[in-house]
Amino acid sequence: MTLHNFLQGKGMVGSLSWQDSRVGPDNAPVWTATVHIAGQVYGSATGGTKQLARNAAARKALDVLKRG
Repeated sequence: MTLHNFLQGKGMVGSLSWQDSRVGPDNAPVWTATVHIAGQVYGSATGGTKQLARNAAARKALDVLKRG
């Protein structure tokens, strides 16, 4: 299950937002993605692409949400 699907099932998909930042040279960037749900931080991760960072952050957020 993806974070988006989980939030959709809870009627909370509209409260999802992202904060992305990039550091490093163009040939080796490091992206940091932070997922916010209803204004609260639920996960943050880094990766070599924005998509990898977002996927990892989403997995962390989903774990937090499933634990309650």
